[in-house]
Amino acid sequence: MGSHEARITALETGMEDLESSLESKISRVTLMAENNALKLMEDKAKQSGFIKGMHMTATLIGYSVIIIALLLAGKFTGAIESVLKLLRV
Repeated sequence: MGSHEARITALETGMEDLESSLESKISRVTLMAENNALKLMEDKAKQSGFIKGMHMTATLIGYSVIIIALLLAGKFTGAIESVLKLLRV
């Protein structure tokens, strides 16, 4: 009878240890999932901001190139007009 009680007590203790171990593992996994979700959201936000910044930079560079090309074209056509005026006179 005493050995059965000892076994029951040992099993109950083991069960309590298993339950507390399981709860700690679940809480650890939950915490890891929350941290991963936060990191993922931060990465997405950074990536979105980076892409918007790259788009704005590319747009500004494109407009700058177009403006410079138009200015150079204007100077070039003005120079051609000057040469043509000189040749007519």
